[in-house]
Amino acid sequence: MVTLSQTCRKPLLGRENIQAIFLREVKKRIPHHLSLADDLSEILNISRDSAYRRLRGETILSLDEVKQICNHYSVSLDALLSSKSNTVTFRFQEADNQNFGFENWMKSILSNLEMIHAAPEKELFYSAKDVPIFYLFDSPQLAAFKIYFWNKTILGADNFQDKKFDPALMPNEILSLAERIWEK
Repeated sequence: MVTLSQTCRKPLLGRENIQAIFLREVKKRIPHHLSLADDLSEILNISRDSAYRRLRGETILSLDEVKQICNHYSVSLDALLSSKSNTVTFRFQEADNQNFGFENWMKSILSNLEMIHAAPEKELFYSAKDVPIFYLFDSPQLAAFKIYFWNKTILGADNFQDKKFDPALMPNEILSLAERIWEK
């Protein structure tokens, strides 16, 4: 006869625990040449040995530790814990000139649209104070103007401050991204 306490001590065969899945997601966020154990020991202010015990599952991460790791690596715990397929997790990344430039912002839009496009059932809700930027990407001239305007006024990009609008100012990579976003 197997008691409940004996069952709880046995690892779940064929099922990976949430800590292992969580730490695998975190590992995807660091460069391959870096050690996750070293990073965790620094972030959590613990020894390397303690970090390895957490990585092997010998020590359970506390909720405070999970929060620190999620914040540091921008990992959504909601996405891992959700048991329903109709759950959506949102992430916001503000475009700026130092950390997340306009081109990276455009690439993130394309990546998100590709992910949505791959879903079997999809519905997109978009909320904005202005005409959705996607609508302008159908016209290269309108796209170029909107991109110029945003860079000059909202982002304050230095390379646009002393220039009047000229469609030739727009890098081909940005216009190509706009076209790909419109197509998706």
